[in-house]
Amino acid sequence: KESQKINKLDSSQKIELKKLYRKLSKLIHPDVVDTQYKQQAQNLMAKLNELYRLNKLKEIENLYITIKNKT
Repeated sequence: KESQKINKLDSSQKIELKKLYRKLSKLIHPDVVDTQYKQQAQNLMAKLNELYRLNKLKEIENLYITIKNKT
């Protein structure tokens, strides 16, 4: 499956990926959101973890922008 393919990243992209992952995790982790948002946060964390595993930097950047604009 093409969407399951792990992207190749250079070292600066890997650093950026990790930085964005950590920033997003702090915003959407189920342990830090209100009770009413826990299920949504769990779904977003699962999506983020999968994107991180596949080195999907662009998708994580887009998710970060979306989440940041909503907070």
